[in-house]
Amino acid sequence: MKNIKYTKWVYFIFLIVFMGNFVFRETVQSFDFLARRSRSKQLNTLGMATALKEDGEFMDPVEILDFAIINGLDGVLQVYIDEQAVNRTGALASKSEEAGVFLICHSFLGTRRNMTEDDLRAELMAAQEILCNQDRKLVVFHYEPSWSREELLSFLKVFEEAGITPCIENPLISESAAPQFLEDIVFLINEDIDFNLVVDFGKIFSSEIGNDNLTYEDRVGMLNSLMSIIDKNNIPFIAHIMDSTYPDFSIREYYCPAGEGRMPYKDVILPLIVGVQRLMQCIVFEYEDANKVALSVENWHKILSVSDLH
Repeated sequence: MKNIKYTKWVYFIFLIVFMGNFVFRETVQSFDFLARRSRSKQLNTLGMATALKEDGEFMDPVEILDFAIINGLDGVLQVYIDEQAVNRTGALASKSEEAGVFLICHSFLGTRRNMTEDDLRAELMAAQEILCNQDRKLVVFHYEPSWSREELLSFLKVFEEAGITPCIENPLISESAAPQFLEDIVFLINEDIDFNLVVDFGKIFSSEIGNDNLTYEDRVGMLNSLMSIIDKNNIPFIAHIMDSTYPDFSIREYYCPAGEGRMPYKDVILPLIVGVQRLMQCIVFEYEDANKVALSVENWHKILSVSDLH
């Protein structure tokens, strides 16, 4: 009964989007680096995150930047604002400018409990140093379903004060989190808040403990609703891509290169991405293992090569 109720709710949102009851955005904002690239190449604008580990420890972000450049992932690098990055702001800024790599920062807002507005301000100060050579400054953070709208708006105000565009990443999808997230995004649109979105496909299709009431069709329906909101309101977005052979994506030992696990990239995700390709800024492969990143890139190109959609 719960699944039926949820599915109807998702498709109700989907219907509203197509009826055009939202305040549509008039312009599409794009990253500086995309201005130099053809729109038809966006499915090949690939990047990675500073999440690589060596001997169980996170690598220096500048070394990861070098890895990205050498391996052709020089479209964009997503930099986590951790202690290593804070200590290497100057090197990240100068080397990325020299190599022509567009940087995006990733806050720990939404992942660290009890993070305050002052904590966020400190992070954004570091982000400003890392992104100092870019006109457009973007910082990703995780949407937290436990926030009230007042709390969400307060955090977004901190971004505005810093002159940084927030990129809101969808939460792990559950029966309650999915409708709340979509409602809050619509609320922000109607409030004329400046933001981008980050579509983390793994969080939509992961069946973690306590999150197994949703069917596959429920998850596809939620993704359809989210992509429709993006489409109708011209919201730029970043695609986060990973894969796993196990339903619970929180167990990292089952992570595998994109296209080799449970994620429906070819049949579901790629057609949806192509439908809003004009708004997609880049694809970021999120892995801690360098080999999985390299194989994911190879697999992604294979998926595109056999598809009529690219």
